[in-house]
Amino acid sequence: MLTTALAVAPLGPTLAGTDQALERTAAWQWAPRRAGHLLGYAAAVVGLLAAARVLGADFGPLDVLARNTAGLIGLVGLGATLAGARAAWQAPTAWAAMASFMAAPGGPEWRQAALWMAQEPGNRIAAVTATTFLLGGVVAYAARVGPQVAAAEAALEQ
Repeated sequence: MLTTALAVAPLGPTLAGTDQALERTAAWQWAPRRAGHLLGYAAAVVGLLAAARVLGADFGPLDVLARNTAGLIGLVGLGATLAGARAAWQAPTAWAAMASFMAAPGGPEWRQAALWMAQEPGNRIAAVTATTFLLGGVVAYAARVGPQVAAAEAALEQ
């Protein structure tokens, strides 16, 4: 779980451009690009973790890797939307850390939803929770990228 979170967390700072004028005046719509950015990164993380099996590192079944990565990518998108790109990594990392300490498959439905990363392969509640996070994060991030950055702060990033 933590490996997946650590693979997803570096995406956060890449989710905001430093030039707000470019964001407003681009000829192509930014929403599909933003959604593609998140989905492409999710595919890359799943691919790299699955490919690590060739080297002898097994991070679990492919469906669990895909489910956990999808949910964490959604949390990164929600984090970037609500807290900004700089803090986007905190939500997936905190959720994965909590799930690692409290990991116990099964239990009541609310517990399965809260600890979706620790559930067995094929768990429907975990899959629905991860899919909800993915869809919510991609839609929220595609529609709006983080809070507006003050001009003085934007100048620091250049």
